[in-house]
Amino acid sequence: MQPLIEAIEKIKEQDLDYGASYSGIREFDDCLSSIDDMRTALKASLEQQWKTEQDKNQQMSALSHDIKTPLTVVRGNAELLSETELTKEQRTMIDSIVSSTARIQNYVQKLIDITKSADGDWGTPEEVRTNDLLFEIQKQASELAEVYRLKISWNEQWHSQTVTLMYEQVIRAVINIIQNASEHTKDGGSITVHVEETNKTLSFTVEDDGTGFTKEALMHGTEPFFMDDAGRTGEAHYGIGLYFAKTIAEKHGGRIVLTNSETTGGAKVVICFHAAIP
Repeated sequence: MQPLIEAIEKIKEQDLDYGASYSGIREFDDCLSSIDDMRTALKASLEQQWKTEQDKNQQMSALSHDIKTPLTVVRGNAELLSETELTKEQRTMIDSIVSSTARIQNYVQKLIDITKSADGDWGTPEEVRTNDLLFEIQKQASELAEVYRLKISWNEQWHSQTVTLMYEQVIRAVINIIQNASEHTKDGGSITVHVEETNKTLSFTVEDDGTGFTKEALMHGTEPFFMDDAGRTGEAHYGIGLYFAKTIAEKHGGRIVLTNSETTGGAKVVICFHAAIP
């Protein structure tokens, strides 16, 4: 039995390069041979999975680099326009373009840094004022609503003055969800954002009145590089935003849930962050 026990222990320890040994008893050796075949197949599967993950990281890095150039052009032209004579309304729009492109450039650089890091440098949690966190999210959400010509409703139910979490990443995660909703809601449509604090968990519920998630999107919408050609507006989108939101939620011990709203008939996304709340 010893060679059989050793083979099982090696696989349990994820040592898939061990050399198989045999007992000299045909029945046990047949079992050991089957285990060795399983080891070989498992090793090949894990190597393929690792290669696939590496390919995805390279694609994400390449996509991030490609985005940087047009963003630089947009920001540069907006800054040049800001130096000309503008109306108050035009200056507000230009300032919004400059600040938004600056944030996007920061996000893209962070994405590049993450893909270069084997374990992902997501930052460290910090204590922030709850009001400041929600104010920044609401501010960016309002800017998106103006760009997409949408109405946005904001509801809050919280009581803790401070929360400890990864400030920038949480903002980006929630904004990614709101942007996804904005992209799939027609002009003049509406988005509702509900914030709630319960049991040291800060949750955001985002609902739109678009066409909702397809069945495939409900199953795979948070996977990296998922592209839903058939759903929502019919346009293809790289599945980075919801994937990032899911990752950040899980980093905080939370989760993200995709459903379709029974109220609006559109998409509904709930994201929860388990934060260190006093």
